[in-house]
Amino acid sequence: MYISMKTYSKKFLVTFFFSMLPMLLMSCSMDPEKASFSISGNLEKLQISNDGFTEVYSIKSNTEWKFVNETDQSWVTVSPAKGSGNGTVTITANANTGTGRTAVFRVVPNGVKTQEIEIIQGNSYIPTTDGEFPIIAWTGVEADKSLEKFPVMKASGINIYLGWYDDLETTLKVLDAAQKTGVKMITSCKDLLSVATAEEVVKAMMNHPALYAYHLKDEPEVNDLPGLGELVKKIKTIDSHHPCYIN
Repeated sequence: MYISMKTYSKKFLVTFFFSMLPMLLMSCSMDPEKASFSISGNLEKLQISNDGFTEVYSIKSNTEWKFVNETDQSWVTVSPAKGSGNGTVTITANANTGTGRTAVFRVVPNGVKTQEIEIIQGNSYIPTTDGEFPIIAWTGVEADKSLEKFPVMKASGINIYLGWYDDLETTLKVLDAAQKTGVKMITSCKDLLSVATAEEVVKAMMNHPALYAYHLKDEPEVNDLPGLGELVKKIKTIDSHHPCYIN
């Protein structure tokens, strides 16, 4: 009997295809479902008032997730801090009687790109409340001559001095001189420039009437930027009312 090779090949391919089809379908059905996570609301930057705040947000997910308090702030909480699948979380913030403040939470869903929630409580920075146009002088005013030189600056129309000093004690003395003469300062000291020691400095300076802004770096290199970003984030968690200045 003569059998055409073409016919045989076609029959073989058809038989092979249908024999493999169940395995292919089973293989497809066994593929893991792609991880997904979403949360209701526009939480990339959440601005809240100084009053107490409580809001419930819905989560749609098919994976485990958790909220990490990146800035270690206790005035705001996310509860529950971790879970799995669909659910809800409640963001609660205490009332604020001080300056503006910021907290950052990192959302970490298993298998899904992480995201950040920035919670800002209190008023954003207002450059001037008296209608005075800011005119800045960047000069080397010695600490022991600040009370002598600031009135000269003020008389010439300069109302903000940009300068920094070695330590917090000296910086506070110059801030006192600036207040007495009607000048504000963009200033800094060595301990402000480290994430480890910035909190003490910010808390000592943030309520001084002569403080205009925190000076962090003059002409930074590109590789300085990640560290400066962490420093700004640290300062904002304590005082988001005064801006950080990077020249």
